Formats: sequence, structure tokens, C-alpha cells
Amino acid sequence: MSAAPPAGSWRDGYEASLAHIEALADISRRRVTAIDRVQAELERTVVEGWSPRRDVRVELDSAGLIRDVEFTEAAPASSPLALGRSVGAAHAAALAELQRRVDALAERELDEGDPLRASLVTTYRDTVGRRLAELEQ
Repeated sequence: MSAAPPAGSWRDGYEASLAHIEALADISRRRVTAIDRVQAELERTVVEGWSPRRDVRVELDSAGLIRDVEFTEAAPASSPLALGRSVGAAHAAALAELQRRVDALAERELDEGDPLRASLVTTYRDTVGRRLAELEQ
């Protein structure tokens, strides 16, 4: 039977390295799982926004693309200009809701210092912000 190697030997360094590698692998597995959850939730995300008079509802997917526009019974009584403004307001409300959902998703699923979290939030803020600015013109 051989004695354990003395403290500070190469074996201690080797075991510490293995423990460090396993810790990094565990971090990577957790990140992949979180990223998969984010991606799956984004794929399922559908938001809606209503015009202030509730005569128009706009539904968007996670990319901010319009999936549906619904006009209530009150819509035909509106002038074309008022109806156009209602569509724009409903679209803007839906975009703002999309931004809120993405922010909440990133906060819930991704660590605060995670570069992916910052990238996801910044990308949506830039994209949604640009679209909202276009709607306001």
C-alpha cells in the first residue's frame, strides 16, 4: 500500500484542475439550459395591444411582426385618419408589451452579468424603440 502524495504535489494541482473543469462544465450546462428556455419562450411569445378607444387590437409575434389585426364594431364609425391612428396606437402598445415581456424573460432566466442577457435586452430595445419612433412620426 502506498502513502498519499505529499501536500502541494502535482496530484493536488491535477485534482484542483479537474474540479475547476467540472465547475466550468456545470456553468456551461446551466447556461445552455437557460438559453434553451429563453428561445422556447420567445418562440411561443404572442402579445397584443389595443388602441386607446379599444376599437383596434394588434397581435404581434416575438419578432414584432403583425400576426393579426382586429377591428371592433366601433371601428367602421371612425374616419380613415382616426382608424389609421388607432391601428398605429394599438401597434405601439403591442410593441411596448413585447419589450416588457422580453425584459422580464431576460431578468428571470439569465444572470445579471450574462452577455446574452445584455444583448437580448439591448437588441429588443433598439429594434422596438426604432419601430415606436417610426410610428410616432
